[in-house]
Amino acid sequence: MTAEANTDQLTREGVEAIVAAITARVRDREALIWLWPQLEKQLTSYDGHLQTTLFPGFEAPAVTALPRALSRRELAATLRLALLTILDRISPLEAAATTSAADILAEWNKLSAFVRNNISDGFSGFQNIRTRLYTQFGAPSNPAKAIDRVNAYYGQLSGAGFPKASFKSPVHPVLKARLANTVALLTAKGATAALTTIKSVGGFNIRPNVNSPARLSNHSFGWAVDIDPAINPNVDKDNLPLAIIAAFTGVDLYGAESATLRAGGPYDTLLPAAIVLSKANAAVVAAFANADGLKAAMGNAITRLAGVTLPAAKLTTAHALATAVPAKQTDLATLLRGAGATPAKARSTAKLLGDAADLSRRAAKVATPKIIGTDASVARFGFFNLAPQAAAGLAASDGGGLRWLGAATGTKDYMHFELAQADQPKLF
Repeated sequence: MTAEANTDQLTREGVEAIVAAITARVRDREALIWLWPQLEKQLTSYDGHLQTTLFPGFEAPAVTALPRALSRRELAATLRLALLTILDRISPLEAAATTSAADILAEWNKLSAFVRNNISDGFSGFQNIRTRLYTQFGAPSNPAKAIDRVNAYYGQLSGAGFPKASFKSPVHPVLKARLANTVALLTAKGATAALTTIKSVGGFNIRPNVNSPARLSNHSFGWAVDIDPAINPNVDKDNLPLAIIAAFTGVDLYGAESATLRAGGPYDTLLPAAIVLSKANAAVVAAFANADGLKAAMGNAITRLAGVTLPAAKLTTAHALATAVPAKQTDLATLLRGAGATPAKARSTAKLLGDAADLSRRAAKVATPKIIGTDASVARFGFFNLAPQAAAGLAASDGGGLRWLGAATGTKDYMHFELAQADQPKLF
C-alpha cells in the first residue's frame, strides 16, 4: 500500500471514529456548533500524554493517530470533513421544528428572574441549552413542568457566605453546608488565617458542560465554586512546565501529593500533601522572579538531575551559558561533565536549563495572571496560591469533603472545588 493510500485509510478511519464518538453523545446541531472549537483544540494540541483530557471516544487509536500522522493542514481538512459528516447525520431537534420563536420567548419569560439573569449569554444561551435544561429536570417534552421544576430548584440557592458573609455567589444548600463545615474545621484547627487571603468565590453560571455537552456544568446547579481563579488557574497538562517544576522543586505535580488529595481523607492526612504543593508553587514563583532566583533554582536542578553540586563561580558560569540567546548547551554540558556528571545527564540537564531560561524570558512578558494558565503565566504567577490549609480543609472528609480539581489526573483546575457525584442533590 502506498503512503498516500495509508493516509487515506487513516483519515477515513479517524473520521468514522470521531463521528461515532460525537453522534453517540451529541443530539442537536446547536450543541455541536458550540462544542466544536473545543474539540478541534483537543485534537490539534494532542501530544500523546496518557492522561490528556479528551472528549469521550477520542481516546480511540483511530482518533489519536490523526494528530501524530497528519500535517496541521491535513488535520484541519480531516476535522472539517468530520464536522460536515456529523452535521449531515444529526437531524434538527423535533422540538426546534415544532416550537415557535414566540413560544420559546414565552418560556423564557416564565423562568424566574434569578434563572434568566444567570444563564450564560442570556436568551440566546437559553435557546442553546433549552432542551438540555428541560431534560435534566426530567421533562424534555413538557416545558411547563420543566419550568416549574427549574424555578423551584433555583429558588433554594443562596449566597455562599464563604469565607465571609459578604461573598454572595449562589450555591446549593448542600454545598453551603460543606463550606460552613470547612470554616468550622479550620476554626478548630486554629487555621482560619488561611481563609483571610481569599478575595473571590464564584463560578455560578448556567451553561453546558464541555466534556459532556448533553448535560450542564456542575456550576449550573450551585454544586461547585471557583476560588481566586486568576491566581489558581485552570491549566492543561500540556501547558504545565512539569519537567522544569520537578527539576527546580523536586515535586511531581501529578505524583504522590496529588494522589493523596484526590483520594481524600481527614484534614491531618491531606494537609502535608497540600503544603508540599504550596511550597513547590512558591519555589517556582521565586525561581522566575529574577536572575538570582533562576540561578539558585538552576543549581538545585543540576544537583537533582546531574548528581553534582557546582561551586558558586561555576554556577554563575552555568547560569550565563543557559541564559545566553541562544543557550550554549554544548558548553554547558561540557562544564557539567567536568564537574562529574555523566555525558547523558550533562546533555539532558543542559537542555532543561536552556528551556528554563527560555521560559523565564517569556514569563517576564506576562503582565497579569491568567485564569486559563500557560507555562509562562504559571512560571510568573504560580499555579496554587490558595493557602494549603484552606485547600486541605475544603477537601478533607472532616471538613468540606469536596473534590478538588487541582488534584485531577488531566487538566489541573486549581481554583475549582465541587460536590462529589455521590453528594450531588436531586434536581427535582
